[in-house]
Amino acid sequence: MLRPALRATPGRRRLRLPGLGLLAVLLPAALAAQEVEVNIVAAGPAETDTAIGRDIVAAAGTCGLTLEVQPTAGALENAAAIRDRRRTQLGFMQDDVLEYLQTFGPEDPALRRIADGLRVVFPLYVSEIHLLARRDIAGLADLSGQRVSVGLAESGTFITAGLVLDLAEVRPAARIDDLGPEAALEALLAGEIDAMFAVTAAPAELFRDPRLGDGRYHLLALHEPALAAVYAPATIAAGSYPMVDADVHVLAVRTLLMAYGFRPPVNSYHRASCTAIADVAHVILSQMDVLTARGHAKWRAVDLTAIPEGWPISDCAMDGLDPGHVLACPTPDAPAAAGAVPPVPDGPNAPFLRRVCAVTGC
Repeated sequence: MLRPALRATPGRRRLRLPGLGLLAVLLPAALAAQEVEVNIVAAGPAETDTAIGRDIVAAAGTCGLTLEVQPTAGALENAAAIRDRRRTQLGFMQDDVLEYLQTFGPEDPALRRIADGLRVVFPLYVSEIHLLARRDIAGLADLSGQRVSVGLAESGTFITAGLVLDLAEVRPAARIDDLGPEAALEALLAGEIDAMFAVTAAPAELFRDPRLGDGRYHLLALHEPALAAVYAPATIAAGSYPMVDADVHVLAVRTLLMAYGFRPPVNSYHRASCTAIADVAHVILSQMDVLTARGHAKWRAVDLTAIPEGWPISDCAMDGLDPGHVLACPTPDAPAAAGAVPPVPDGPNAPFLRRVCAVTGC
């Protein structure tokens, strides 16, 4: 995989990641002895992972747990926050960001340090790659020489946009990396940029703006072979947005809930945080029916078994999936009917898959 360019203008610069110079932060002993504060980091309020996080918070509340969703610039900042930010145990990340860390970590100590601490709690939903452009820009290749917003530099959109452009060998005149999605849309409408990337679950409220229905803009199809080898296909259905009057074939990434690899023997904070991760994993698995029925629409497309290759499962999450894990939730766990669970092939993730399938039936 190619490494995405990391500048807003031609050339390269060092990737900006918050907190990479910090050592791992441990709470003072007095705080660590108390019940641990639990936080999930997610992108801004308008993003799907924030909505999914709030659904988890609500479900956890019915089980007697208290946790909060804290805003960030996106997946890359989340990765750093999970590793270094105090009282932050969980966060959302895209699978191509994980691949980015895995690919470039060996040559970048900062990225390697982040990757070494990350563990999978659950794979969740897919988000579509939205590439909104002026109507006269017919396809991805036509972005060469144009001004393109690639998302904030700490966001998952930034990584995805860079990979898409590099894999397709497209060279914009400028890669704008200081605009959030709302600001990028306003810049496009004002003619200050020519196109914008946004990796978000469709249909996204951002693109329902009625101003997009005046015929000047459209979503670009993404079907280049180099991209299809990396990303899964997806479709944004006709009528999803004011500028979409026919199905648009795009690509998608999967969002995962990730955690830091806490080790209970280290100290009481590690033990309490590990227990919190176990409880959250138990809530998600045992309350999937409730989350699907009452939560964001993307819960209905969640695949808890879609584990990215090469990433370890959280031992703390595995504790929460154990049938003996006790948590006072409003409804009991509902194991699959006898004989309904398909055989799980042997492999490093087999114990995780067996526990998930025992509840969901897979």
